[in-house]
Amino acid sequence: MSDTLLYGTVLIAAVAHAAWNAILKDAGDRFLSMAAIRFAILVVSLAIMPFVALPGPETFAWMAGAVIFHAAYWYLLIESYRVGDMSLVYPLARGGAPLLLAAISFVFAGERLTTAQLGGTLLVGLGIATLVFGAGGSRQAKMFAGATAVAIGCFTFFDGMGARSAISILSFLVWVDVIGSVGYLALVPFRRSRQEIGAFVRVGALKGCFAGLIAFAGYLAYLNAVMVLPMAPVAAVRESSTMFGALAGVILFREAFGLRRVAAAALVTAGVVVIGLMGGRG
Repeated sequence: MSDTLLYGTVLIAAVAHAAWNAILKDAGDRFLSMAAIRFAILVVSLAIMPFVALPGPETFAWMAGAVIFHAAYWYLLIESYRVGDMSLVYPLARGGAPLLLAAISFVFAGERLTTAQLGGTLLVGLGIATLVFGAGGSRQAKMFAGATAVAIGCFTFFDGMGARSAISILSFLVWVDVIGSVGYLALVPFRRSRQEIGAFVRVGALKGCFAGLIAFAGYLAYLNAVMVLPMAPVAAVRESSTMFGALAGVILFREAFGLRRVAAAALVTAGVVVIGLMGGRG
């Protein structure tokens, strides 16, 4: 598969990511909505598990780190949407991750970016900065969103390195998803009553499960790309979902979308084009 086609699949995954985040933001009970997302992913992962190899010892450390930072991400994302608008939280959380990942990948994985990849990644970061700074919102929302960005950058690194060390992408992804999902779902009876769970199942479970399916497919597309492409620019393309997230905020939640946000979307788009068409493999 060509570099351009790989980046194209990651761009489609970005749309899917914004979609499931919009579903989570719109949920009446985001904790249970995330539980439905994890349940759907667990079912898919268990169905795939018999057909993938057991992870080897070389992946255990990467798996442990991935599970920990994924769990932190789920908690921080729920809290971010509790206190902030999607048009603020989503761009800050998703857009900050590629810049952090570029630094982590440089220090710990020795990845060197081409001039185009570095320029494209910086354009994405500039677009995010333009979108976020001065956008309003509470300091608490920005702090949670920033912490979410850190969690995303960390689990993206662990996932990318783990996928590279595993026998197959699916082997790593399936086991991380099973362990993480079981852990999250085990908390549900302690956080919600039977009545609350039953009420949610009647009105929100199907929507949450659908969000889980598109989340799984989108992340699989991302891991497929980082098997052969540098992690930071791939993550930057994936984080172009900030544009789609901003649009979701406008269309679904009637949030403002002024000239500054148009300029930010243009910068992010330019960064994606530079990375996808001119970036190469580093």
